Amino acid sequence: MDFDRDSLEELLFSNTTDSKSKQTSERRTNTKATMLMILDAGSILAQLNNFFFLCSGLCSGLSNDLLIVRLCLTFAYLFLLLVGLLGLPAWGESVWTGRIALDVVIWSIVNIVIVHGSGVVRMYYDERQINLETDEQEMLWRYIYRHSGLSKARFRSLILPTSELVTFKEGEHIPCTEHFYIILDGLVKTDVIHDEVPNVKHKIKMTSGEMFPLVHMYLNYMPRESFFNRSAMKTTAASKTVRAFAIPVDGLKDISVNPDARDAWTAILIVSLAEIAERPYVDAAAGNVSNKDNSNSKDNDNLLANIINPLFNPLHPSEEPVPLLKHGSRITA
Repeated sequence: MDFDRDSLEELLFSNTTDSKSKQTSERRTNTKATMLMILDAGSILAQLNNFFFLCSGLCSGLSNDLLIVRLCLTFAYLFLLLVGLLGLPAWGESVWTGRIALDVVIWSIVNIVIVHGSGVVRMYYDERQINLETDEQEMLWRYIYRHSGLSKARFRSLILPTSELVTFKEGEHIPCTEHFYIILDGLVKTDVIHDEVPNVKHKIKMTSGEMFPLVHMYLNYMPRESFFNRSAMKTTAASKTVRAFAIPVDGLKDISVNPDARDAWTAILIVSLAEIAERPYVDAAAGNVSNKDNSNSKDNDNLLANIINPLFNPLHPSEEPVPLLKHGSRITA
């Protein structure tokens, strides 16, 4: 096909113009696609969601109250769940949009049910106000709490089920093979015979707050044979009545290996060993040396029998568990 010069130039000009128009159109389309768009603010539910997320961060930094932090996060995810169910409505838009944000709904439910909501329920249960059944149980908890900081909730679930308050009359033998004792009141006398010196009896007087025999506590902490294993005890009640908290050996073993109570029991063992180390000096100062016959021994025994260890006394306000810490046991159920 033959083209004259004018027709060819017109055809070339037309193709060039079309190409430039197409490139300009593509640039405009790309410009529109990358243009930043500011969306409308979320609905009041979305604002409440963000508000409770903010509160959780502020509480974690200012008060360290884990329960309040969990509550704020639970409310935050609750409002996020509502926002997802309503289709992420914008400010001023109808509450019901006819849409649903399925991923937002699923993650909100997971956080409420599995993480924060269940955590709130458990923490509230742990920190509720706990009232023990008897005054003696309260006294035992205060004794252990002052030694170790064990909460009343943990005390009631771990130690109380295995402990029993027992009473012995004067002259009655106290069996030590299968039980561990914490003396509440009264006087106990013990003859200790060591394997290395079987002909010598070491006489010990024990009063309120003292524990025996320590061999039951010691077994779960030292794998080798200990000093306490190489001795025998003959223990009797030396006052009109002796009241003591008895814990079976099997129950004691369960307590000593429980992760929540092991540290508490270790602290009590350390205190007991410290008391044994200083006992010779205390006995000498009180005139309780075993090889001496004191004229005031009877009066001294009566005095010791009527003593109640201060660790059993009610807590001073400064000793009360901190309510902002886990297991503070200060929230009323």
